Amino acid sequence: SKPVLTPADLFVLGARSGPAAVVKDALMGGAAARLASGDARHVQAGGYMRPAGMGAGARRWQDDGYRGDHLLWVTGGIADQPDGTGPGLEAVLRKLASIGKELRASRLGKELGLVPRTSVQLAWYPGAGRGYVKHLDADGGVHAESTSSSAEDTDSSPRRTVTAVYYLNPDWCARDGGCLRVHLGGNKGAGGGQLGGGTWDVEPVLDRVVLFRSNIVEHEVLPSFAPRFALTMWFYGRPPRRAAPAAAPTMLAPVSWPPAAAAQAAAAAAPLTAEGDTRAQLAPLPLGDAPDLTSEIFVSIVSYRDPEALPTIADLLSTAAAPQRVRVGLVLHSGAAATAEGAAAAAALLLPPALRGRVATIVMDAAEAAGPCWARHVAAALWRGEPYVLQSDSHMRFRRNWDAYLLATLRRCPSPRPILTTYPSGYELPNRVPTGPEQTQATVLCPMGFGADGMLRQRARRVAQQQRASSAAAAAEPLRSVLWAAGFNFGPSGALLRDARYDPALRHVFFGEEAAMAARLFTAGYDFYAPPQAVAYHLWTRAHRPSFRENETAETARERQRGEARIRAVLGMPPAAAAAAAAAAAGGAAAAAAAAESSAQQCADSSDEDADDGAALLPAAAAGAAGAGSVVDLGEYGLGKERTLAQVHVGVCSENVGAEPM
Repeated sequence: SKPVLTPADLFVLGARSGPAAVVKDALMGGAAARLASGDARHVQAGGYMRPAGMGAGARRWQDDGYRGDHLLWVTGGIADQPDGTGPGLEAVLRKLASIGKELRASRLGKELGLVPRTSVQLAWYPGAGRGYVKHLDADGGVHAESTSSSAEDTDSSPRRTVTAVYYLNPDWCARDGGCLRVHLGGNKGAGGGQLGGGTWDVEPVLDRVVLFRSNIVEHEVLPSFAPRFALTMWFYGRPPRRAAPAAAPTMLAPVSWPPAAAAQAAAAAAPLTAEGDTRAQLAPLPLGDAPDLTSEIFVSIVSYRDPEALPTIADLLSTAAAPQRVRVGLVLHSGAAATAEGAAAAAALLLPPALRGRVATIVMDAAEAAGPCWARHVAAALWRGEPYVLQSDSHMRFRRNWDAYLLATLRRCPSPRPILTTYPSGYELPNRVPTGPEQTQATVLCPMGFGADGMLRQRARRVAQQQRASSAAAAAEPLRSVLWAAGFNFGPSGALLRDARYDPALRHVFFGEEAAMAARLFTAGYDFYAPPQAVAYHLWTRAHRPSFRENETAETARERQRGEARIRAVLGMPPAAAAAAAAAAAGGAAAAAAAAESSAQQCADSSDEDADDGAALLPAAAAGAAGAGSVVDLGEYGLGKERTLAQVHVGVCSENVGAEPM
């Protein structure tokens, strides 16, 4: 029969610097393709497919947030499966096998060491937004499920070398999603040449086959919103005698902390030092008469090379009234040599046995960090439908019963869509939390000024007990706020995971995140409140951890500027130069310069020197001093449709906090 692969195809697959992927349409012809598509649906309807996993043997794990397909491994052909069905799929398998013969007979096949070994998998994504995160197909890849974990697999054993994916989806359209996204930036050719960045999205239309190099082409399946079928055949090759450096995965497997081996190590570990630990002096938060101890809570934490991340999680879980209903999703940026297993072993020394398995993590190389907004967008993938979400910084300590207290306080808020948020008071390393009056004092967010970039800076002010209402019931009511804090906010999961999802385009952005999210949440109908008592404590010094900006390059600076431009567009701010002038006009040049310092974001005692209550609380208002730009609709990452920014009440700070210092 006529060869499927042309010399150009073979050149692209083997080029020293190139995509190492080719697409061929009309492989089988219309009638044969439709027959194969029907066979695939028959196999799925027969109940022969199981949820996919990643890894192999004892290291196999399964999480549909990372990989949402169901699969059937085909060992002797579709006809050997139960019911003996599949003449259409059998024909596709024969065609794919013939492509393997073409590859082995070619010069490229000789260079790749291809052997007459294949493996076959039929995969089905049920829709509902299921996909498969970025990964490599090569055996041993963290996100690839392997059919073998035998001790006989050695460095010289044949490995997946070329992947052939055949799509079985008639009437596919763009709204169905589910494209194969090929990442061009990470692909290295046979000579190690690096291809420029970017992605290539391939629609999974019927009778299309995609071939790519299994061990060098990073790829993912984008969220699919319709049933999606694919038949994959892998062609194996023997690795070269001189092993090339392995491509580092972008993300490592999520790990439940701690695993069994780490737990054994924890049992023999010495207890942590109590030196400088004042947590035992903290009064627990009140539980009330009928506390909610069952509603599930997802805690989203992102960390950049922060040694406090694991102690924060240990404290969070150990102080919860009902830790079994708390799940933590952590995006951990660490050194290139870090692994999720290593993080799990470290966490095992901090977590008591009863709290094992409450944390899932995505470990990433610190060099790939793109700022907190992008990391929080990634962390959302770890959510598993919990009705409440706490977003927390990675350097925090918590009062006992924080979970039940936040739930009870949220339900006392006079709003159908409340969010609790503030900047907490501080603690000192290692565990020196406040022991004076500030131990329980509430804090409320207030504007501080505008930075040279035109972005709002905010701070918290402590609320003295004598400034609260005299009755105990009134003093327990949440405090109104107009601002929102990224490092501590609690509310219904729909807020951050549906109505105001983090914009992945805000790469390398820091200042502007909170004002943009406050505007998006407020216009989506949400109202902000501060808890009436201190719930947590924040490590305000940054001396213990580096900043993600240590990796800044000219390109990351351009990405940050593009992200800041999106914030200005969604808020109706003028361009950057005009915004800086507006900031100086609104808050004074000295205030703008001072607010540009990161130390401005800290909890402070109330003072007449705080920003005037009449000052603009959102950058869009300050933009009026220099001529505001027009608000740009960024779709799901833009303003909500329930309210406008003109409805923001700016006198909230004076309602809660007196002028006298405390």
